Amino acid sequence: MNNITSLTLVSCGSYYGPKKAQAAAERFIYAASLLESGQYLCWQVQADEQGNFIFAVFSSEEVDVTSEDFKWIFRDAADVTGDGQSDAVISDMWSGDRKVYALTYKRDELQNIRTDGKSNDYYYDDIDQPDNGYFEELFDMLAVSGGAIRIIAGPSCSGSGIGTILISLTESMPLRMQTVFSLAVKDTIASEAEKEKYSQRTPMELPAECLSSGLSGMIGHFLKRPDAEAQSDENTDPELGIFGAGVVLTDLPEEPEKIILSGDAPIDDLELSVRSYNCLKRAQINTVGELSELSDDELMEIRNFGNKNLDEVRKKLASIEIVHVDKSSRNTENMDMLDELVGLGSVKAQVKRIAAFARMQQDMTDRGLDAAPVVLNMEFTGNPGTAKTTVARIVAGILFDVGLLESPQIVEAGRADLVAKYTGQTAVKVKELFSRARGRVLFIDEAYSLVEDATGSFGDEAINTIVQEMENHRNETIVIFAGYPDKMAEFFSRNPGLRSRVPFSIHFSDYSADEMVQIATLEASKRGFGIDEAGIEKLHLICEKAAGVPDSGNGRFCRNLIEDGLLGFAERVYSGDEVPEKVEFILTASDLAMPVPEAKQPVSRQIGFRQ
Repeated sequence: MNNITSLTLVSCGSYYGPKKAQAAAERFIYAASLLESGQYLCWQVQADEQGNFIFAVFSSEEVDVTSEDFKWIFRDAADVTGDGQSDAVISDMWSGDRKVYALTYKRDELQNIRTDGKSNDYYYDDIDQPDNGYFEELFDMLAVSGGAIRIIAGPSCSGSGIGTILISLTESMPLRMQTVFSLAVKDTIASEAEKEKYSQRTPMELPAECLSSGLSGMIGHFLKRPDAEAQSDENTDPELGIFGAGVVLTDLPEEPEKIILSGDAPIDDLELSVRSYNCLKRAQINTVGELSELSDDELMEIRNFGNKNLDEVRKKLASIEIVHVDKSSRNTENMDMLDELVGLGSVKAQVKRIAAFARMQQDMTDRGLDAAPVVLNMEFTGNPGTAKTTVARIVAGILFDVGLLESPQIVEAGRADLVAKYTGQTAVKVKELFSRARGRVLFIDEAYSLVEDATGSFGDEAINTIVQEMENHRNETIVIFAGYPDKMAEFFSRNPGLRSRVPFSIHFSDYSADEMVQIATLEASKRGFGIDEAGIEKLHLICEKAAGVPDSGNGRFCRNLIEDGLLGFAERVYSGDEVPEKVEFILTASDLAMPVPEAKQPVSRQIGFRQ
């Protein structure tokens, strides 16, 4: 080994840690891919006798790499020092009769293990918890066994992978550790490695996706750990850092803000480890409020629930503020806001039916009856400015009032929030968005923009992931898709499972001329202005013309019309050198002169590549 460099991990918190770990893993793997054949970069972590972890990176002897190169690779995840501490890493993974295992790519063999037909992506539902607790279990086992993990990456060869992952143990690998490795690093199986095969010219058998999930998961596991947990341990030596020699956490937040959760929020929102979560669910503990009311003794009576799980739960509860919502105090303000909207008769009727249905579902649940679960995902079709976003916000408030949602706030998203620039990142963005929308309405505007000419594009990846996440979060997130009617039909045809998951469709018609006048009058009133009789007549003339033009028969046009009228009023009244002593804030016909835009001509599609 050559160019040995120690790593000092930097605490990033539970949200940023996995993201920075993933970026560091991507840079590490890509840098290794640029090397010449037979060259490689290595990342290694090992447990010392006290169970602390030591991290290092190094390269094969012929590689010209410096500590500055490693600083660039791990810049957001770790500090590096080129101190040449060769004794800090196991140079020979087989030394002292150690057992060495290699992860091999077994995707075909593992695909059919799940009885529900889903792929192994099941294990990567949440960017904040990409391994569902498996890396935590893995490193707990390594700390006990004094194990070491070496991740080797290099350039790809024809038909083979780009690296390998070796595990060195003082004894044979138990079945539980083999299982955890396969769950943590998807599509792999741990099997004993032959020294003759791996100690000299290590075969590169793992594809980039396995190497990336393994390296980012291992780094991210340590970046997520809060410093307060380790510092509270009286056995921790402050001279050694939180995880032992060579591992020091820095840039820690002084006191993180508490997260506010409703008492009836699901325990999923606490992001507990897999074991704690499963134990609580089996004990029929489903909400944060129920969990907070249990004593330590009651928790310890839960089957398979140990001291470590108890500590985790108590720390999670200490990090949040629980707000108990009295359902009887929920008001009808949102329904009043719906009624106050101009026009939209059919929209209002459909929203009220959905609200009544939601109220029935919630009442049956409160009475302990088995109500058939029906998702409330919706499609809003209509031209821009027809109040789709406004109604979506009101719907979120209504469903919150009913008790189906934990927050009345909606999460708004467009193509830029769903589609990434690079392969493999789109699914992560979509899953992150659904994680933020948990307990809320997720409003995806102009959803048709995800449809692209070429199949298998980033847009298709986003749509496929949306379908998967809608299924995963069907009981906690309501998705509303919005866009033009004809384009939305193409969007729903892109994935066969999408339409079946959106049972409600609401069409927003363009406003009539009379409705547009009402909207314009209300917009003027909001700004403290009235409109005289001649101005109202002028409004009717403008709105009658606009109502027949696509994309103009809407509230946005009315708002722009009034705002332009305010400019006309200001020019008429305040253009002189002196400010008038008495002013009547009334718009006249001369102020309302906004031209009606002409109908847009259809744009022919150009043959060839789009810019």
